[in-house]
Amino acid sequence: MEQIIPEPHRIYVAGPFTSETYLQHRQHLQAARNASIVLAGLGHWVHCPHEATDFLDGLHGYEWFLALDFTIIKYWSTALFLITPSPGATRELHYAESLDRTIFYDLSEVPRVVRPNDAHAGADPVSPIRRVGARRPNHPSGNPGPPLPPQGPSPTWRHHSHS
Repeated sequence: MEQIIPEPHRIYVAGPFTSETYLQHRQHLQAARNASIVLAGLGHWVHCPHEATDFLDGLHGYEWFLALDFTIIKYWSTALFLITPSPGATRELHYAESLDRTIFYDLSEVPRVVRPNDAHAGADPVSPIRRVGARRPNHPSGNPGPPLPPQGPSPTWRHHSHS
């Protein structure tokens, strides 16, 4: 049975980020984006560090980014959603557990937020993914996401956080 709550969680999305290839990196970003969209579609406030810090890559080291993530978990989040374990995401998970945050491991566990007189009550939680993709129908590539790089030899793709 679907659980319904009257107020949203502030959910921190944890999952793999560091990758051996650029394509893997983009797949990690897309998984975090998709989870965030579904969580927001259920009515929760979502922080996706993959999206929030990707553009800062190279400015600071791995531990600096984890310290930033821990600060957000401590001072903002009420819950953590774990996409899949990784060294960084597992550290974030353990930190959130130490703060007694609610932990979600599967989207089916996350309750829907329905406030009295909510215009979106009963909305399909997956439909935001379709709506997000539909917002950019005139994108030159026909794809709402950024284009992937050409295939070929690729240096190891190192990133700062969420390994």
